[in-house]
Amino acid sequence: MDGAATTISGAISTTANALRDAFVEGRFSDITVDVKNTKFRLHRVVLWQIPYFRSLFQGNWKDSDQDLLRLDAADPLVTAEAFQAVVRTVYHLPMALTLQNVLSIHAAGSFLQMEELCVKCVDFISDHLSVDNVVSFTLIADAYEYMARKRLAEACKRFLLVHATDLRDQLSKLTVASLRDLFASDSLWVPSEYDRFTLIMDAFAPKLEAAGKKSRAKAAPGVAGGDQWGPDGAWRWASLPHAQILSAGYDDFPRESEDSVRRALESILATSLHFEYLSLEDGRAACARCAELKMCGAMEALLVGRFKAEALQATIQSQGAAAAVRAPAQGEDPPQPFDKDLGTFRFGVELADAKGLRPDGYWASGRVFFGGSEWWLVVQRRQRKNYTGHPYGVFLYRESADTERRLYSDRRSQLAVEVEFLCAGRRHPDKRRKFRNWDYCADWGFWQFLVEDELDMYLTAKDSLRFGVLVRLAFGSSPSGAGYAQDG
Repeated sequence: MDGAATTISGAISTTANALRDAFVEGRFSDITVDVKNTKFRLHRVVLWQIPYFRSLFQGNWKDSDQDLLRLDAADPLVTAEAFQAVVRTVYHLPMALTLQNVLSIHAAGSFLQMEELCVKCVDFISDHLSVDNVVSFTLIADAYEYMARKRLAEACKRFLLVHATDLRDQLSKLTVASLRDLFASDSLWVPSEYDRFTLIMDAFAPKLEAAGKKSRAKAAPGVAGGDQWGPDGAWRWASLPHAQILSAGYDDFPRESEDSVRRALESILATSLHFEYLSLEDGRAACARCAELKMCGAMEALLVGRFKAEALQATIQSQGAAAAVRAPAQGEDPPQPFDKDLGTFRFGVELADAKGLRPDGYWASGRVFFGGSEWWLVVQRRQRKNYTGHPYGVFLYRESADTERRLYSDRRSQLAVEVEFLCAGRRHPDKRRKFRNWDYCADWGFWQFLVEDELDMYLTAKDSLRFGVLVRLAFGSSPSGAGYAQDG
């Protein structure tokens, strides 16, 4: 049996070597493929492995039995070099992916309907996303109907959710649809609601400035002609190098009409922000900026936000008269549910040197004010029974605010809360865990939020961890002011 296995292995090796020699030397070629004036002497039986050619050879096409086949690919990224790199794989020759060639190989693989190869290209891009290239890859994912494009778009969005604040001067190059999707997500890491507001405004400022200009066909650097945008206004410039895209001014990118940009901005401000959680000072600054742009819809949303903030303050102060929150006694009516209309308070914190946090060590974030309380996040590493290594525990702490420093204070010692922690990884979907409790708590959280083995998947490009925290309060209707929720 061992001898037979060795013989088969040797036969396979010999066949692979023969295929390599046939490709390199063009021996026994029975078809020539012309790709943009570069000819390749190939073999039908080998090309049969490629779906594009298999469909061509099986169909009743005029080129099916021709000795010379011209590959007409309008896509500028489908080059002769990319075609050669792709075809080498079916001849058992190696193909090296780099950031310089992966787009062309992805384009060629998609043209040839090689889905598995396209997935490998996207996974390579995902592993090499950075603040220097994610904008151009996002634009390409939006512009081209390549195989696995949704996979690429999701990877780019995941990276943007973590690093948007590091790309403040580049976000305006994204499409309105991409920006709307980005800013609507609770997973977008920003330190505060006002930071989310300024990020949105900074992303749209260049769009608003340029949208009124009449010329819509100014050539991008290095691209001749005035119709480089194509019918959808977005595709031909995508073949530019990343550095050229990043260095281009906003006028070099396709843009929407002024009315559509303004409508999109107002819609995003009204639906993606919780204005009720802006401080009075930040609220005034946001109002001034919206007034300057004459955005009535956004100013109306700001006004509604102030009404909600006052309603929240009144509710908390009326319930804060109780000394403590307790569980409802047997026979008591259940408390009111979590008030969805008040929205969700959210904030972000960053642990700068995540790997430097020692076992049995801890790190505490700065404090933020919400609902008459001060809240802060603590990350701890501690050996726990049945846990491997020293996991990263994440906890939310709360205490009543000091009225000398804050607008008002929630004096209750017990709160009913719904807390959600999230950590959006640049190479992994969100890590999310939700916690509900009515009991007395100095903190809410999880001892094993992240384990050491998965840490690298959640680190930012700066090797930090960025956590988002979502907090919603529940208010009780019992005489004691009790409110609770079942453990989640």
